[in-house]
Amino acid sequence: MIKKMKVFSNSFGKNDKFSIGDVVRWSDLSKKFIGIINDVHLEEEGGRDVAWATVYVYADEERRKILCLNLEKINISPINSMEN
Repeated sequence: MIKKMKVFSNSFGKNDKFSIGDVVRWSDLSKKFIGIINDVHLEEEGGRDVAWATVYVYADEERRKILCLNLEKINISPINSMEN
């Protein structure tokens, strides 16, 4: 008898925790990247929605499609709340 895995989400990855303009970081093997999100969207792959982000990569000055599961949002404090 084959048991089915319980899935609590309709999508693979979440696209609601990222917004356009968020600064994010991720790594690709041994390289680390920082970029800014241009677009967040779902694409159907293998019968399931997958969360992707289009990110402008600072180091390469180009846009890349990155799986949202690989992204980590960087917290940046607003200028008005910074102390001297």
